[in-house]
Amino acid sequence: MGFFKLGSALDYLDPLKINSSKCLRNLSPLSSCQKCAEICPAGGLSFSDGQWRYDECHNCGLCAYVCPQKVFSLDRDKLAKLKGQKVLVKCVQNAEKIEGAVEVYCLQQFTLEEFVSFVKENEKVTLYLPADKCQSCAENFYLEGLLLRLARLKIDLPNLVILDSAPKLAEWQNAKKEPAEPLSRREFFSTLSGKGQNELKSLAVKAAEAAEKAVDETLAKLNEEEKTFEALHLSSERQKFSQYLTEAVEYLPYHRLKSEKCNFCTACVRLCPTAALQIAEEGEKKSLVFEPKLCNECDLCREVCLEKGLYWDELTWEEFQSENPLPLAEAQGQKCRKCQREFWQYPSDGELCRFCKD
Repeated sequence: MGFFKLGSALDYLDPLKINSSKCLRNLSPLSSCQKCAEICPAGGLSFSDGQWRYDECHNCGLCAYVCPQKVFSLDRDKLAKLKGQKVLVKCVQNAEKIEGAVEVYCLQQFTLEEFVSFVKENEKVTLYLPADKCQSCAENFYLEGLLLRLARLKIDLPNLVILDSAPKLAEWQNAKKEPAEPLSRREFFSTLSGKGQNELKSLAVKAAEAAEKAVDETLAKLNEEEKTFEALHLSSERQKFSQYLTEAVEYLPYHRLKSEKCNFCTACVRLCPTAALQIAEEGEKKSLVFEPKLCNECDLCREVCLEKGLYWDELTWEEFQSENPLPLAEAQGQKCRKCQREFWQYPSDGELCRFCKD
């Protein structure tokens, strides 16, 4: 086998799979997305010549978790293939040999949507996560944080069983009796010590602050050169996930896009990788509409917006479950007094198009 073929084969065997063609920075040169590189604890990710590469990897899966485009993957495909089965899942880092167990790298690689879909699509899912091993693991997976998020969204997973010790695993293996059903939200919180409850509250606060910072951060000024780029349309996992959200909740881990200024150039529509943005036309009227169930919050729309008029806001339960797209901007067509070109502007601010204003 030649040297280059051997190198390709070794790349294929690496746990971390990378599909750089999905990356936002390949969809548009205006994208400045660095979420994967910023969260990588090894600091080993770099992007050049349209490719993501890594010099060092701990297989923690955080890059797979934060990437809205699913560029990175460890065990996503492995779990996606499992349907209608009784599955025992254990961590690769746990050296115990368990017959029939599906071994995955840290569970933090999966988004909440991916995890819930996996559990819902199988008959029973048992997670073997010894508390002592998870607490001492360098990847810092926080099981209580996952359970807290499920509780806040009122997601019931009656077929999910968590074994947090070797004795419980032995009981499960011997099949002497069914493991105890998962605790209810109230029971779960009642079992925590005061310290544990404070840690959960601190986690929730940190998560909220991190989300707010990500949403409100100032983006670098972009070149206002108009170009058309071919967007790679991806199916949104939110659309599938929405069927599991059966009760109204105060908190949703998503945001609503809003607009305070729009000239209907369609850059955001053409580049949106999930088709969450569309232009609706009715006679001389144009409307920019947003479908939250399709959005993956990649932020590319805000980066390419020539007017810098898009921003994120809270998404209500009613808006998320709405069958109709949410309106962002609306304008009637008008003719520019100077060049006679037809244009649309929201909000209307005169009789001149944006080219004649400059």
